[in-house]
Amino acid sequence: ALENFGQSLVSTALLSNNYLLYLTSSYWDLASEFKPLLHTWSLGIEEQYYLLFPILILLSWKFGLKIIFIIFFLLTGISIFHSYNLYIQSNLVFDNEGFLLLSARAWQILSGAMAAIILIQYKQNKFMKSDSINEFFSIMGICFIVFSIFSIKEMFLHEGIFSLLAVIGTLLVILFSKESTLLTRFLGMKYIVGMGLVSYSLYLWHQPIFAFTRIISLEKPSEYTFLVSIILALIISLFSYRFEKFFRDKKKISSKAFILSCLASLIFIVGTGLYFHFSEGFYKSYPELQSEELTEDYMNINDGYVLSASKFINKDFVDAEKKNLVLIGDSFARDFINMGESNNYFSEFELSLKNLSCIINNDISLEALEESVDEADLVVITFRILRSEKERKCLLNQINYLLSSNKIFLVIGTKDFGYNINRPLKKKMYDYRATVSEEVLLFNHFLSETIPQSNFIDLLKLIADENNTVRLFTKKKKLISIDRNHLTYFGAKEIGKILFEDPLLTDLK
Repeated sequence: ALENFGQSLVSTALLSNNYLLYLTSSYWDLASEFKPLLHTWSLGIEEQYYLLFPILILLSWKFGLKIIFIIFFLLTGISIFHSYNLYIQSNLVFDNEGFLLLSARAWQILSGAMAAIILIQYKQNKFMKSDSINEFFSIMGICFIVFSIFSIKEMFLHEGIFSLLAVIGTLLVILFSKESTLLTRFLGMKYIVGMGLVSYSLYLWHQPIFAFTRIISLEKPSEYTFLVSIILALIISLFSYRFEKFFRDKKKISSKAFILSCLASLIFIVGTGLYFHFSEGFYKSYPELQSEELTEDYMNINDGYVLSASKFINKDFVDAEKKNLVLIGDSFARDFINMGESNNYFSEFELSLKNLSCIINNDISLEALEESVDEADLVVITFRILRSEKERKCLLNQINYLLSSNKIFLVIGTKDFGYNINRPLKKKMYDYRATVSEEVLLFNHFLSETIPQSNFIDLLKLIADENNTVRLFTKKKKLISIDRNHLTYFGAKEIGKILFEDPLLTDLK
């Protein structure tokens, strides 16, 4: 976590945290809520735009505002098309590129630039001077924005393109909110203006405060805790805004002092970030993460050990003397492989991990499934969680096909290691037991009620107690999971021994 924080410090200071997130993780991945600088991805997009926009203006200024408007319009169309194309390519699930990169977000900011040109060119237009028209469209704009806010759960999978309604609403507010309109009078109220002035500071501070609140909490913070955090963020933001005003006052801070302060801050932030990065987050000071059996490359990368099982993706079966094991699922299928490999199991089997994830593609054809399991002597299916009805239906379709084709198969239940691993690791709470999350328990219940018992192994039942709590450390005081879900080498070895004691897995040993 500290290593990633260091990387975030550097990338944020260099206006590129959106690229760091794109290259290293997903905005919605499980660890995101613990990242203090997660929110600066949007600043990266804005600042990259502000670097390129003046160049575009300089190159096109001689053609006049009408031509510039046409250029902006064409670029906006290209960006929207690009964003939508990424959405389609992602099989209608979240994609990093469409969410995090300037190319798929430029249309949102260019829309504002076009609005500015419209206001300059057509401010005397009779249509825009009509009070009734201004009132109607400004109210429509704010309704679009409010609707977008309350529809975020449906839109978040690809917010980049589905924020179109919010952008249109904002444009309507900008273009039609005149001094005489009801909306302008409301937005001009003293306290509303004050909220707007402090909003940027509040934006900067809210995520670090929320993230550190989570980091120091053993269980998910209560609503009351978050309410206190919001109040704290607001208080800090007020002081931060006053500090910002002071720093921007040329009568109090000279341009030279301002530039030197910014340069010193940049050097300090980048230097600190690089130190955290090259020290690998000080992981070497934690014996709970060390192993003589593994190279450092596996240990100092969050998901490096999990990804090591990727070598089995679509691997061909070539040894006629061995049985064929086909694995279907998400990263938990890799975990299953590591549980066996770390204990030297699978000696009589060849493994092949198939790209048949119901999360990536919940409409897998029977032909693709038949082709993937045709040579299998045993099929093992395991997912962390399937939330939507379509994803669960996809799993059931796989199960029904395997049953109808008389294939031998097993479904391995999910697992979970609580809300927060950072504090127990820091405090060396070796006996601490973490509570399994409610959503994981519900999915595991769905599996146990749906899958034939002769084909299902309830992993949580094997590792959790009656209170649905699990250990975070092995008997040798090694960390079992580094991200609350996937297993470390130590976790794979110890949990693997427990899992493979099940009679249904005897042949794999």
